Amino acid sequence: AHSATALRAADPASGQVAWMGVVEEHGQPAFLALRLKVEGGRIAEVETVVRRKGGPPQYSDPAQYAHDAAFTFVATDAPTRAGLQTLANGYFDALQGDSRAHPRLDSQCYRLDNGVATTKGATAEGGVEGCAAQFRARVFRPVTRVRERRYPVVDTERGVIIATGFLDLPAHADKPEAGKGLAWAATYPYSIGFMAAFKSDNSRIWRIDSISAALPYRMPSPWSEAAARR
Repeated sequence: AHSATALRAADPASGQVAWMGVVEEHGQPAFLALRLKVEGGRIAEVETVVRRKGGPPQYSDPAQYAHDAAFTFVATDAPTRAGLQTLANGYFDALQGDSRAHPRLDSQCYRLDNGVATTKGATAEGGVEGCAAQFRARVFRPVTRVRERRYPVVDTERGVIIATGFLDLPAHADKPEAGKGLAWAATYPYSIGFMAAFKSDNSRIWRIDSISAALPYRMPSPWSEAAARR
């Protein structure tokens, strides 16, 4: 691992930490999101999301990957664990097309997906700038479900929550023309596994940074299955 600017989050209450940055595999760069759980002074769980070059979803130059400094700022509104989880859930509900969802988004909300700025500039998703504007334009229509959501790391001091889960894209929606829909939509069904960091400010989502990778359609979560067995 060599990301000097990697995003780090720790949750003493759950005994878990998260790291999001860039690694090299035999000289080939890749984005890595890593979660560790410690029990009794030993590592009890390791969860990773690795995004290598090739195929969907978005992929930027790992050498240019840098997290927003806002993730290190101390929260000014004393957020709670439940409040942060509600913020993230509201976002995911809207992402899967729930008409009743009303995500609380700051007017300056900004999102990175695998290092790609997907809410502004030429790489804005669907050619639409702004987190709220993208929901209004329904650029996420190919996503039908955000499932197996988990929130293993919550940093209330900084107002940061780490979320994991899967996006399901069953290919019900036609693949959009370039610049008119999801850059990672495809003509075949598949899912996307992700680990995402949300930063809140004044009880609204201010920054989102995710690392995600394509997976077989409706691939189950081993972590949910493990929890069910315990």
